[in-house]
Amino acid sequence: MALTAIGLLCFAALLPFPALGLPADSGKLEQVPVKVTVMNDLTNEHVSYSATVTEEGLMFGALNQLQDSNTGFKFSYTIHKTFGISLESVNGLAGSDKDQTYWELLSEKAGVITRLEVGIGCYQPQRDENLILRFTTWVVRLFETFRHTAQTGRMALTAIGLLCFAALLSFPALGERDHSGEQGPVLVKVDVTNKLTNTIVSYSATVPKGMPMFGVLNKLQDTKSFNFTYSISKSYGIYLESVNGLAGSNANHTYWELLSKKGKSIRSLDVGIGCYQPKSNEIFIMNFTRWD
Repeated sequence: MALTAIGLLCFAALLPFPALGLPADSGKLEQVPVKVTVMNDLTNEHVSYSATVTEEGLMFGALNQLQDSNTGFKFSYTIHKTFGISLESVNGLAGSDKDQTYWELLSEKAGVITRLEVGIGCYQPQRDENLILRFTTWVVRLFETFRHTAQTGRMALTAIGLLCFAALLSFPALGERDHSGEQGPVLVKVDVTNKLTNTIVSYSATVPKGMPMFGVLNKLQDTKSFNFTYSISKSYGIYLESVNGLAGSNANHTYWELLSKKGKSIRSLDVGIGCYQPKSNEIFIMNFTRWD
């Protein structure tokens, strides 16, 4: 993956405030035009807004910019301890488990509509893309997915098939990707290193495959002698602030660098803790260091 603005959350050489994880040239990056369309399947209503997003920025940033510049649009979100930023409501309307409603995230490019596989805290919109926030029900999502599956020849269109498919389908809650938790466990190893004191503390946790590091760190915090803090950037979402009580400092030019180690190979990560998904046989490293 190319080094992008979201990747600069953790890349020291290009950050003026690495402790905060914000891109050095975020003020100089181009503002890219996008469209945001809010659809309601239950009332058959829709409204579109013109918006902008920082070049290679996040959908979360686009929605915040739109909310700040247009009094006719508002949204709210929650921080899920496992999956990070989750869309909660749009223009005062929230999904409901009781009513089986939720906000589905879609993208329209060149007339082709696709469902997003990541949430507002990780998705990077492209120029002139139409970001669709669709209020719908789980039942609609079930039948649309089943119909597509049947039409592509992957399942016979039968009542029994529908019942089986319904039992297996994981419905996305509040505009996030499907997370069934049945994808198999992954042993995640985490090293907290301090380059200034040459110390290292190691941790490990077994988590479902696909869980982002934000969820892993929260699990460690709940079960181990480990703690971390984070902040929310209106443009770039979740970023790491401190580990075990130690935070970066602009005055001291210190920050937390995020690295991945596989075998003898160590690389800087191009996404932050809110989006990075660790893999088996990998060590996730949070390295406290200094930038010059």
